[in-house]
Amino acid sequence: MEETLSTIYWLETGEPATDATLAFAAQELATYANRIAGGRWKAQAAWRLQEAPGSAWLGICDWLPQPQGAGLSPSPWDDGYAIWTCNERLCIVGRNARSVLFGVYAYLETQGVRFVRPGPQGEVVPSNGSLAWPREPMVELAAHRHRGLCIEGATSLDHTLETVDWCAKRRMNTLFLQFFTSRYFYDLWYARPYNERYADHQVTDEEAFEYDQRVIASLKTRGMVCHRVGHGWTAATLGMPRSGWVRTDEALPPDRVRWAAELGGQRGLYDRMPINTELCYSHSPAFDALVENVVRYNAAHPEVDVPHVWLSDAANNKCECDACRQLSISDWYAKLINALSEALQRRAPGKRFVFLCYIELLWPPMAARIARSESDDPYLQ
Repeated sequence: MEETLSTIYWLETGEPATDATLAFAAQELATYANRIAGGRWKAQAAWRLQEAPGSAWLGICDWLPQPQGAGLSPSPWDDGYAIWTCNERLCIVGRNARSVLFGVYAYLETQGVRFVRPGPQGEVVPSNGSLAWPREPMVELAAHRHRGLCIEGATSLDHTLETVDWCAKRRMNTLFLQFFTSRYFYDLWYARPYNERYADHQVTDEEAFEYDQRVIASLKTRGMVCHRVGHGWTAATLGMPRSGWVRTDEALPPDRVRWAAELGGQRGLYDRMPINTELCYSHSPAFDALVENVVRYNAAHPEVDVPHVWLSDAANNKCECDACRQLSISDWYAKLINALSEALQRRAPGKRFVFLCYIELLWPPMAARIARSESDDPYLQ
């Protein structure tokens, strides 16, 4: 069965972020529909489902009916969508607004559209003259809760924005912006330290922050999950440069020398690189300061959905003092995770973060255990 759709409705929920993503999904369907079938398709908000044959309807699964047996339920983290024909209307519903957008792209693929790589040149959009409605309902649940990419390598702002767009079209729900800003990676593209003959300019912290804000805005438009930071917390705790693998001849602030890991009987920067320098976790001021840094960061950056809290980015650099040697680094990390979980539960309830099994942390803790969340949120249990 083939129909020409004139209006694409999205059901408003009254929640601004959700409605913004639903509006974007409807506009995306209208844009591609005009390219595929021609005509003057438009996106329009609605408050309730109407008998409007030949229209398309987008919405959250508890606002629109779904095909029998689909079993979709609302979820902020888990994705799933259904696409089907309902009373001569095309319906696309999802477990959240992001999933509705994914359903739009999945439907477009049934019409011959292909999203091969980021950017307009990476798309194939046929001219079919009309759109075919699905003969049978299509229901898809994501096999994994987290699906995404990490910004790393030489990347421009345009590269990153196109990658965000492509991730959504390929049904990936996250992007991880590494470090406190992504300046290190932008500089590899714009400053080209590996080939200065083609260098453009050195990216400033202010520019990198502005670029990142535009990337995060693009993520939010699509309802995607923003992950951020990773390595850098140890450097920030020591009061040193923290975004990227940057060597420095600066000495540690005098009041922070005791906070750094002891190696070979001495405390200081590891290989002149703050991001690779570990802390002395048996020293309470250093331990508590790292936890406080993370909590304050969460309060100051609500746009970051999931901060990553990793240790330093090096091996064989862990503290050798007598107190630290009483536990493995995995045990100290487990204690850190528990302290951070407790602090966030008190000051930012429901906030989640990521910790990393990496290098020496591949060995599990022996004395400490990571505590289960006491939150009522089933996604944090």
